[in-house]
Amino acid sequence: MPNRGSILVQTLNIDLIGRTLGGFEIREPIGAGGMGTVYQARQQGMDRLVALKVLPAHLAANPVLLERFYQEARSAARLDHPNAVRAIAVGEQDGLHYFAMEYVEGESLARRIARRGRLAEADAIATIAAVGEALEAAHAVGMVHRDVKPENVLITRDGRVKLADLGLVKRLDQDLGLTQAGKGLGTMTYMAPEQFKDAKHADARCDVYALGVTLYTALTGVVPWAGVEPLEMYKRKRREPLPSLRGASPPVSEKTEAAIGRATRPEPTDRFPRVSEFLRALGVATAASRPRRSIESPTAVE
Repeated sequence: MPNRGSILVQTLNIDLIGRTLGGFEIREPIGAGGMGTVYQARQQGMDRLVALKVLPAHLAANPVLLERFYQEARSAARLDHPNAVRAIAVGEQDGLHYFAMEYVEGESLARRIARRGRLAEADAIATIAAVGEALEAAHAVGMVHRDVKPENVLITRDGRVKLADLGLVKRLDQDLGLTQAGKGLGTMTYMAPEQFKDAKHADARCDVYALGVTLYTALTGVVPWAGVEPLEMYKRKRREPLPSLRGASPPVSEKTEAAIGRATRPEPTDRFPRVSEFLRALGVATAASRPRRSIESPTAVE
């Protein structure tokens, strides 16, 4: 599987730097994924920075992938929540398809873990709770994220948490024929077993599973099943729980370990049916019991 660096090389178009698409002046590349390179850009009319995803020409030539690109933008626009990256605009100019999003200045949860090691339990749970609230809002409008992972959790310089990358999002009431049987679509380490086998059947419980694995990674500083081949990883997910958190230093509470254990059970019927129930098991007051707001991480980006 190509790493992020190789994907960036494959999708980066240096000729775009300095060019303006739809009123967005492209400055520099800041990331990449399967659906294109993301650039930092300046929205000329509003004089603000945005993240601008540009679909490579070879993908734009595929009508299914082009529709998926626009589906991502439409899905992001449907989700209006302070803990989700906001969609700004989508369009096409001179054959180039672009999607402008809120620019989040800070770092990903994955980067924070790599830089600092495991997070304190309270910090990790607060971060996951913010992501969980965005997921609950998505599920309420019939959307499933399908790619929750530390790389898609962004933490701003003032400590706000944002869920990013709705590129694989699924509308529960409209599949558009974009997912095919036998295609897992997502990131294998965080993917629920049933999604691993067939993404068409992904529902909210898949996001619960991925959120549980993300919390585990934040608490341990370790990515589970690292280096395991995909088929073997699937088999392990079907028959084994995550490695125990007992013995962690500092220790993780039994309540948190039990909540992660249930969230990541192999059978979806054995998991929490809703993210809010997972959060309550972690001892988090959900949006139903308090005003909706961003949950700030106790530690800001250095």
